[in-house]
This record gives sequence, C-alpha cells and structure tokens, in this order.
Amino acid sequence: MSGKILQVIHRFLKKKASARGFEYFSEDLVSPVQDLMLEHGVLRRILLIYRHFIKTLSRGDTSNLPLLQRAAQMVNFFIENYHEKIEEMYLFPVFKKKGLEKSLIDELENEHELGRGMTQEILSQLSLSEPDIKWIISRLTKYVDFYEKHSAEEDTIIFPQFQDLISRPAYENLGKLMETSEDFLFGKDGVESMLLEVSSIEKELGLKDHG
Repeated sequence: MSGKILQVIHRFLKKKASARGFEYFSEDLVSPVQDLMLEHGVLRRILLIYRHFIKTLSRGDTSNLPLLQRAAQMVNFFIENYHEKIEEMYLFPVFKKKGLEKSLIDELENEHELGRGMTQEILSQLSLSEPDIKWIISRLTKYVDFYEKHSAEEDTIIFPQFQDLISRPAYENLGKLMETSEDFLFGKDGVESMLLEVSSIEKELGLKDHG
C-alpha cells in the first residue's frame, strides 16, 4: 500500500473527525459496534490464514508466499490504516474524556503502533528475493498471538461500553460516517469487498470455501 493512498485515507478520516455537528441521519441505525466487530471478523479470518502459513512454511512449503503478501497487505490497508484509525479517532477519545479504562486504552493504542511495525517488517521481508522463512514464521506467530488478545479485549471490554457513553444521535452519526467512509475508501461494497478478498485467498490456499 503506497504512502500516498494511506495519506488519502488518513486525511479523509481526520476531516470527518474534526467536523462539528456532523449531519444527523434519521435513517435506520447503522451500528458502529456491529461494523467494528465484522471488521474484527475479517481480521480473524486473516489470522487463520497466517496460522495456515505458519504450518506450511514450517514444513518447507514456500509456494504460496504471494498469497501471504496479499493477506499482509490487507492487514496493513484495511485493519491497521482504516479500522484502527476509526477506533483511535472516534472510540478511544470518548473513553479518555470520561476517564474510563485509561490503562487499557493506552495499551491498545501502543499495540496498534507495534502491530503496524510488525506488518511493515513482514511485508519488507516478503518483498525480498530470498526472504528469511524462519523469521517470517516467528513474526507471524507473534502477530497472531498478539492480535487474538488485542481484539478479544476490544470485543469484550471496549465495544460493549461504547454505545452507552455517547448519545444516540452521535452513535447513529458515527455509524453513517463509517458507512460513508467505507464507500469512499473501498467502493460501494465496502467491507464486503474485503470479505471477498479474504475468501479469494482462502480458496486459492485450498482452505474452507465460505461461498
């Protein structure tokens, strides 16, 4: 993912984050928490792909490294530079303002930065003509363990509290913002396009076909 594209994503999200009185939408509620948990579902499927590579690379099979690169690029583009930015711009500041879960929020923010660093390292190694397979196995293992804990804490501690910490109009506005952001950044199919990419990688690897 080029730096220019990531800059566009971040500028778009910052513009929305800084806007005051974002237009109220009276349509049916689009739940931000449901969207975030769906995005965590995308991440978990990628973590399963990572686990698959940990096993196959450990057996000496390096034939599908381009598919691992695609999966890591998805993590970089969709999870780390979109999903996590939503959390950092819209969820975490609410907890900070109310003085809630301070140590956990600090930990989650630090983990976001550590995760981005790990993904960049993985992508850099995969770009080499002769990548260090043992290093990749070690880094993938660390990433999977790291993010299973991280996403579980968000799912069970942060997300359940969030809806009760802001007004219903603000919650609805955030849901619509996320829907608009996904359309702008990923096309009209939004998260569905990410699910299709995950399914494509799974299919090419011979993993369970999710349709």
